[in-house]
Amino acid sequence: SALFSMVILGILILLAGRVFAEELSNTDEVDVLVKKAVPRDTFGPARKKRKSQLPSPTLSPTPPGAMYLYNHSKTLTGPWEEEEEGCKPLPNGLNTCPPILKMEVDSLYVNRSDRRKFCRPPVVKKPEDVGRELVDCPRLWNARGPAGAITIVMTSSMSKSDPDGAMDRMQTILQNLRTVPCLAEAPVIISLDGFPKTQMDWIGPKALKRYNSSSGRGAYWTEDHRIRYEEYKKRLRELSRNPPGKWAEKIVILELPHLMGALQSTMMAMATVESPYVFLTQHDYFLNNPGLVNFGLMMETLIKNEAIHLLLMDRMPNSRGWCGGNTDPRYFCAQPHGLEVTRARCYTDGPQLMSVGYYYKTLKPLYETCLINDGAPKPISERCFFSELQAHPQISHTPWEDQHLFGVYLVGKRFSGPYVKQI
Repeated sequence: SALFSMVILGILILLAGRVFAEELSNTDEVDVLVKKAVPRDTFGPARKKRKSQLPSPTLSPTPPGAMYLYNHSKTLTGPWEEEEEGCKPLPNGLNTCPPILKMEVDSLYVNRSDRRKFCRPPVVKKPEDVGRELVDCPRLWNARGPAGAITIVMTSSMSKSDPDGAMDRMQTILQNLRTVPCLAEAPVIISLDGFPKTQMDWIGPKALKRYNSSSGRGAYWTEDHRIRYEEYKKRLRELSRNPPGKWAEKIVILELPHLMGALQSTMMAMATVESPYVFLTQHDYFLNNPGLVNFGLMMETLIKNEAIHLLLMDRMPNSRGWCGGNTDPRYFCAQPHGLEVTRARCYTDGPQLMSVGYYYKTLKPLYETCLINDGAPKPISERCFFSELQAHPQISHTPWEDQHLFGVYLVGKRFSGPYVKQI
């Protein structure tokens, strides 16, 4: 009987130990989830006091139709300055302001009384304020080697202009970018799309028709155009080998063997980037007031604000175009220096700033469905020919409460812009 009692006691002790271990494991899992859901600087003694905080219900009345704040595990409601932000009450008790994570509110929301002294536009208004307003270009500890912190990636393709006109445009674009602070010495990767060896080549008939008809291009695939394009590529290669000025230094030319479209051209160029950040653009986008663009402010915002992953500069005002109907009407300016931004669910082919890690984690998987796996020529669809046609539908149809997964923001507040022109 004594032996039997000892056996029973031992079994009970083992069961109790197992329950305690499971509870401890569950606690560790909860801690991990909490740390993922809450901004990193929430933990530890080095946390800095945030300038933007969720306003207290005692300071501002809750507007008609509460704004929902998604905090991953539960839904919270909080007040918002509806009369200024453009939120309109709906019959169902909600309003037209889309859902937003508490993380985004903490990072992007600034009380109205603090906006004038904290928030900044992306472009310095007066040349005499450049020295005081421009934020220094970030120096990254992991940006080693010749690439530095950022690389300019530019896609180029057949143009209706002659080689002289195409080269004049390319020189204008490169000199324009070299005037932007933080891009003056950045390496440039120019990815040149190919010319079709046959009428179909790697491209489907619908994509071919759209490419021919857009912007009044007319029929491109003629022998005369092929000769002009080859001359244009030859001059670009010469430019990279013997740069006539600093604006033409550190240029690498990549050439696709076939006509494959802007999406494949972008993927080819991104595979060669060695810097942690990239400024992706095309051969016909010209930045307005490049010397006044606060590029250091944009980079600091991207690096230090975990709610923002992609900064777009559209050729349309922030209230128009593809992004216009997919923007949050509220006013946001981002930590740490107060860059004015517009929260959006969209993607365009305009100039854009992102981390290379974001490209591989988020954009590249959207593009990989268009890859040609076995190397055999296959018709590329219209969506797979243009990167914006592939990415925009998937991003724009994402529910607002999941907008943070893509983290797309337009540079500048709503109704501002455009900050670029297409030439």
